[in-house]
Amino acid sequence: LAEHAHDSVHSLSGGQRQLLALAGVLATDPSVLITDEPTTLLDLANTKRVGEVLFNLSQQLVLVTHDLDLARRCERVLVIDQSNVVFDGPAEDAVAHYLQLIA
Repeated sequence: LAEHAHDSVHSLSGGQRQLLALAGVLATDPSVLITDEPTTLLDLANTKRVGEVLFNLSQQLVLVTHDLDLARRCERVLVIDQSNVVFDGPAEDAVAHYLQLIA
């Protein structure tokens, strides 16, 4: 985003705004980072970049996502259906459970 340092946030694309929001939160150096759909509106390259940043942080990460590739990288996944936790366990098992749930 360096090339947009002097641009109004209103002139940024949705993906650029998402990256800016993440940078702003990381600047505060939180001990726990809670993210809600952090790759929404991002192209594939930026989705991968954000994933690498998130999973290489020293902070504890709580990730809310429908991005199954991101979910598969988590140590523990909760699957929620109609406000209820319907699965709590390893990522691959959680993704499989989710896929069965939506089938």
